[in-house]
Amino acid sequence: MLATDAAGLFSSEGWNTLLRTAHILAGITWIGLLYFFNLVQVPGYAAFGDEAKARNIAIDKVTRRALWWFRWAAVTTFVFGILLTTEKGFWDNSKSGKTILISGAMLLGTIMMLNVWGVIWRNQKVVLANAANVLGGGEANPRRDEIARLRRRTIEHRAHPATQCVPQHQNIGNAQNPHREFQRG
Repeated sequence: MLATDAAGLFSSEGWNTLLRTAHILAGITWIGLLYFFNLVQVPGYAAFGDEAKARNIAIDKVTRRALWWFRWAAVTTFVFGILLTTEKGFWDNSKSGKTILISGAMLLGTIMMLNVWGVIWRNQKVVLANAANVLGGGEANPRRDEIARLRRRTIEHRAHPATQCVPQHQNIGNAQNPHREFQRG
């Protein structure tokens, strides 16, 4: 029985299931960390008030680690999403609502991933360096914290439409057979 299950895992359908599961888990990690940053970390760090040392220690120890997961979850989500589109039949009926919807989600996801690496990470490196500098006795640069917060808010507003499009694209055009995803062949 195990040999049959393992063989099924390496079939086209098994591979697609693994890719889709990995894509969804990476996306949950990515967007979950985004909401952690915006809904938990930013207000939580603001509550430190004048306790700059405690805040900077938290940035250095917690935020540094969370940003690592955030960046790589973005890339992993993107890569698994692209790999899903290589399946035979994925782009059939390229003018269908399903394809238009998933293409829009892919565009938003690509913009969001590029924003994570090209804008957010560049600003967050300054914030992390700022925290380490202050912990080492240097002067703070308060403007960088605000810039980084605003960049995360931008990606948050783009995340909602993409997270709605990706799961919903499977349901469009499958009225005759709701369990069929694409033509297999």
